[in-house]
Amino acid sequence: METATDSDYVNAYDIAVIAAQRLIRGFLPAMREARRKDGDAAIINIASMYGLVSPNLRNYDSAEGSNPPFYGAAKAGLIQL
Repeated sequence: METATDSDYVNAYDIAVIAAQRLIRGFLPAMREARRKDGDAAIINIASMYGLVSPNLRNYDSAEGSNPPFYGAAKAGLIQL
């Protein structure tokens, strides 16, 4: 938290959430067509366990070696998408 900047959070969110949202929006016409033809369609987002839990810092040599807080926040956003 002490070293993460606002732009770190914005960049992580842009890469994890906004990019996925743009891809999903781009695929919506094909997904609707697949659902019309086959009765079903699905999008599976793959995130990280760190979108659900915080890293256990005891597993790392230093706090700097663990995932930064903006990583988990962005992955949580992707999971909720």
